[in-house]
Amino acid sequence: MEQWEDFGKGTHIEYFTEPSEEIDRNWHEIVEHQNIGIREDAMKAMGRDGEGIKLPDGTYYGSLMVFHHLHCLKNVYHALHPEYYGLSNLTGKAKDDWVDHTSPAVVNGELSKLPSDS
Repeated sequence: MEQWEDFGKGTHIEYFTEPSEEIDRNWHEIVEHQNIGIREDAMKAMGRDGEGIKLPDGTYYGSLMVFHHLHCLKNVYHALHPEYYGLSNLTGKAKDDWVDHTSPAVVNGELSKLPSDS
C-alpha cells in the first residue's frame, strides 16, 4: 500500500516530539472543537437521553469518538513526559483512574455500532 506523505512546505505538524508550547498548541488546536451539541432525537435513538447532560439550548453535551481518542492519545503523550505535565504527583486512585480512562480507548478503540435509518 502506498502512502502519500508530501504535506507541502510548512504543513507538517508535530505532536510527539519533546514538550513545548508549540506542541501544546498543536494538541489544543486538534481537540478544541471536540465538544458538540447532540439533538434530543439522536440521543433517544441511541437510548442515551436519560444519561446525558442537557444543555440550555435543548441539545446534549457530546463528542465524536474520534476526538475522544485524540484526547486519550494526548494523555498518553503527557504520560511520556510526566514531569513537564505535572503527572509525577499522581498516586493511588487518581493515577489508576487516569490510566483506566486512557488505556481502553487507545488499546481497544471504539467498536460501538452507530444508529442509522437504514
